[in-house]
Amino acid sequence: TPYTKLYTWSYFIKGFHAIDAYGILSMEPVPDHNLLQNGTFAAPQRGRAFGPWFAGHEDVNSDRPRVALDQSLFIKDGQSIRLTNQDPENRLLITQYLDDKLKENTTYRISFMIRLENVQPSKAGGGVCINPVYSQNNWFPKNPYTGDMPWTRQGFTWTTGSRKEDRPNIATSSYIRLFILNATGTAWFDDVSITEVK
Repeated sequence: TPYTKLYTWSYFIKGFHAIDAYGILSMEPVPDHNLLQNGTFAAPQRGRAFGPWFAGHEDVNSDRPRVALDQSLFIKDGQSIRLTNQDPENRLLITQYLDDKLKENTTYRISFMIRLENVQPSKAGGGVCINPVYSQNNWFPKNPYTGDMPWTRQGFTWTTGSRKEDRPNIATSSYIRLFILNATGTAWFDDVSITEVK
């Protein structure tokens, strides 16, 4: 194999949650099959854009933006994306469009690092979630994240449908959204990827 798996970088770890003490040492570049661009949020913010991710104008244009890069809490490349919602009536999201990347009737895996602080739902089904769309809306997890959570790796698989299906509300564009919905609190995302399951 082109890399050597190391279980730990340090003899001084106290548990498997010390994610900075584990990793892979690669002697050759590891191929990147991520269909997302800027999944580590390394690109600088330009207006409402974070590379190919887009937030609402009202969510970035203030002294206290609801969507912002965070250089103090991150996993990779020196910054993460932080979503902070104080109004339980407002949804908060960031979107990346994927029209040229996803295929119909294909299984994909979404993987991401997430951190939560005081996420309190205002109604049933409220919290933090991921919303990938090809021919229809998909919501992961089924019960959104709430409460407090340290940096944690999460992942889901889903299979795209077909846009040729005869049914109402069929989506005509593909995208992924990172959401705070019907909840207050703060969520951080980093190292987000979508890869085809083969």
